[in-house]
Amino acid sequence: MTLQKFSGKTDSTNIAVIALVFSAIILFSRFYVSHPVDDDWSYIRAAETFYKTGEIKFTPWTSPSLVFQVVWGGLFAWIFGFSVNTLILSTQVISFTGMVFFYLLLREIQCTPRKAIFFTLLLIFNPFSFPLLYTFFTDQHFVALMLISVFFYYRGAARKKNLSLLLGAVFASCAVLIRQPGLLISVAAALYLMLRKDGWKKITLSLFLPAITFAIYTYWLQDVHGQTFSARQQMKWIIECLGNPVYIISKFFNRPAIILDFFGFCLIPFSLAILPRSRQYFSRQHSSVLIMFCLSGILFYIIQDHIGITSSIYNWENGFHFAFVSEYGYRGTENILLFFYKILAFFSFFSITFLSWLLIKKRMEIKQSLSSPFLLLILIPVLQFMFLMIVRYKFTRYYLVLLPFFILLISRALKHIKIQKKYCFPLLAGFVLFSFAGTQDFLSWNEAHWKLGERALRQGISARRLSGGFPWDCWHNMDYCRANPYDMVPYSYDIPWWLEIMTPAIDPEYLISNSAVPTGFYLFRYFYLDSYAAVDAEDYYSLLYRKKMKILLLKRQPRSYKNHEGEIRNRLLDNFIGAEISSEKNYQERKKAVRTGHITLNSISCNALVHLSRTGIAFRVSVPPQNCRLRVSLATDPGTWNSDGDGITFKIMMNDNLFENFFDEIGMVGEDQKTTFLKPRGYFFRSQPIYMHYLDPKHNQDQRKWHNISLDLSRFSGKVVDFEFVADPGPRNNDRNDIALWGEPVIEVY
Repeated sequence: MTLQKFSGKTDSTNIAVIALVFSAIILFSRFYVSHPVDDDWSYIRAAETFYKTGEIKFTPWTSPSLVFQVVWGGLFAWIFGFSVNTLILSTQVISFTGMVFFYLLLREIQCTPRKAIFFTLLLIFNPFSFPLLYTFFTDQHFVALMLISVFFYYRGAARKKNLSLLLGAVFASCAVLIRQPGLLISVAAALYLMLRKDGWKKITLSLFLPAITFAIYTYWLQDVHGQTFSARQQMKWIIECLGNPVYIISKFFNRPAIILDFFGFCLIPFSLAILPRSRQYFSRQHSSVLIMFCLSGILFYIIQDHIGITSSIYNWENGFHFAFVSEYGYRGTENILLFFYKILAFFSFFSITFLSWLLIKKRMEIKQSLSSPFLLLILIPVLQFMFLMIVRYKFTRYYLVLLPFFILLISRALKHIKIQKKYCFPLLAGFVLFSFAGTQDFLSWNEAHWKLGERALRQGISARRLSGGFPWDCWHNMDYCRANPYDMVPYSYDIPWWLEIMTPAIDPEYLISNSAVPTGFYLFRYFYLDSYAAVDAEDYYSLLYRKKMKILLLKRQPRSYKNHEGEIRNRLLDNFIGAEISSEKNYQERKKAVRTGHITLNSISCNALVHLSRTGIAFRVSVPPQNCRLRVSLATDPGTWNSDGDGITFKIMMNDNLFENFFDEIGMVGEDQKTTFLKPRGYFFRSQPIYMHYLDPKHNQDQRKWHNISLDLSRFSGKVVDFEFVADPGPRNNDRNDIALWGEPVIEVY
């Protein structure tokens, strides 16, 4: 193959342009006081610990390997002093380095300097990755090191240089120490060299160092540091996925469509810039463009409105709430902006449809490329894609590892297609403005969010009484919750997952919310039985919405429930034989782990469900179509009160995504189920906790009694639901002598 000759003056100028762009990016970030955002609170805390103590210590909410990123951030902290802004600077510097190597990689595969700088700027200002430049997430660090490693691997394969292969392995090892899938970069390189029959020396040179790095990190995490909660959880989900072929097949039906739509959106400026001139659309030569336009409309209608796979652009809505922000309450969204999103969603479909058609036309050139080192640039994303098929979540930022390779593919396959200058620059400028506006909105929102919360703390409101979303709550309360694991607060209904798992000691008397109505995401309605009133507010300006907006501090108002006498409609224990038992034990042990009995505590007797911890029992119930509630009494077995143990966490789980609700009439689809059941995630919907309470009568003698609870079910009236009664061990995960009692669970109307 012909090797690319670099043009010193042109390439140097283009690299200077990239440096100038990142200088503007860094300057832009100095306008804001940055704070943790979503998951990166955990990474910031690890970097802070390393800076202060020299020790690498992760929080329980860390699943990526993260070591290199912590050291990299610590290096900047030692130079400039520790702050979140300093860590963000470290993100921007390493991203700049990665983009320079991406440009060089484009030139290496014979892309012209003009197209190379265009594609590089397109990747920098991609609206899904650009906001990440102002966080300490792992995405920018990993993508940068991946691109550097790929550049050296490709150059080593193309020019048969062992030193380049070794440098590729070094940077792949650094990528392994940010995210474990970095190992797949070197595996792909070794696989390519194996297919080319380059000999074991080159294969070993490419794979040995990353493999050893991965092995050492795994040993260190397991036996020295100790595996984190999030790492265990991620591994458990991956094993569950691999053990469920139907789940994997379902992902292969929907996730590739999401990824392709994501590619289409990210490449809208390129797709529209290679269209023929408008007066040529109706010529026979370019009639295929109109066909692709019509086909895109059909696909858009079917996939979005009927299959239920939402376009990537909607993940951008509401201040990036799917990728960056975990907060309460939806912001007011102008109808015209939603219409604008709809237009962008359609152009995403058109973009990927048009590009796919062009790639099919150029299939012979792609086939020829596969006999060259370009095959390496196909194998790497294929392995990354296979890994993404077994992870649980599908945040669009996860697909950023694939985007550079798709750009490399189209730049190679469509290298002879001309980019229209009069389309190219306005489209790229629009992309840049869109990314800047959204990022400004995100940064302004986060700064105002933390400013409001910190003002509340200065006014004497305890951090344990104030919930401001996932990063705020964990940043201020995780250490307390870990040091005081028994101070768990009872929760009911749609429980925020981070309160359940990470910060159960928070009693949210105050909320930081976008709205006076503190709703949750999807169908969740956090604290919907409580009434909140605004007691403080913080203004910020949104370029995206082009107006001033507010973040509110809400205070819970006194509760006033009327104790209506009820009429029992369903005694759940009457259906004990028809209930489903779930447990980590085998079937015979499961049956022994759950039973019913007549239990007396403090002279109060009732029929009760009795079962061991780590066990659940589910009852399918038809909720009466009127005001109703679930009543049950909780306790632990008196024989265990003075025995070894750390108490029991009682949970009531609920699932209403059932076929009984899907068909409300023969042949008719229930409208309220369309939004969840027709989406692929609805097929594997997990029960959600609607009540959680912790009892430890060994250490709290006032808990040696029945605890009566009442859950209003009016919200689910007329539906068929599964109620699952679950007993988990206490916070120390000690399940010895755990026997849970659920006294007389009934549903009554009032």
